[in-house]
Amino acid sequence: LRACNSMMPWKGCILLVTLLFCLGVVYARSFALPYDPKAILALAASQLQREIAANKNNTYPTCTSPSGNNDGMMTWTNTGASSWTSGFYPGLLWAMYNYSRYDPSLFKNKLVADFDWKTAAQNSTKGITSQENNTGTHDVGFMVFYSFGHGYEITKDPDYLKVILKTAESLATR
Repeated sequence: LRACNSMMPWKGCILLVTLLFCLGVVYARSFALPYDPKAILALAASQLQREIAANKNNTYPTCTSPSGNNDGMMTWTNTGASSWTSGFYPGLLWAMYNYSRYDPSLFKNKLVADFDWKTAAQNSTKGITSQENNTGTHDVGFMVFYSFGHGYEITKDPDYLKVILKTAESLATR
C-alpha cells in the first residue's frame, strides 16, 4: 500500500493531463486561441458539470458523440459500474475537487470554481462499491483505483481504504 500511495498522484496526473491536453488541442484549434491552461481546465470543468447535471442515474461516461441537435455539442455515452472505464469519471471529479481546493484561480468562471466537486466525486465513487467483489476481470484496478484510490488519497476516508483493500483481496483470488 505504501508503494501505491507514492504512485497515486502520478497516475492521476497522467490521466488528467492527457484529458486536458486533448481538450486543449481541440479547444485551441476550434477557436484559434493560444494554449491557455486555465481556459482548458475551465472547459473540462464545464463539460463535467454538464454531464453531472444530465446524469441522473449514476452511470459512467465512457466516450462522446455528436448530440444530433446540430448545435455543435457532444453527448456522453454512459456505461454501468462494471465497465472497465467506470472509475475514470469519478477520478476526474476527484482531480477537479483537488484543483479547486488548492488553486481556485485556475477556474476562470466563478460558477465552475464554486461548484461542489467533492460531493459530485463522492456520489460517483459510491456507485462503484459493488465492484469490490468482482473477480471476473483484472480491470477492477481501473474501476477502483481511479475512483476510490483518488478519493482516499485526497480525503483519507477509511471507508475508501476498506473498498480498495477488499478489491485487492478479491483480485488476488483470480
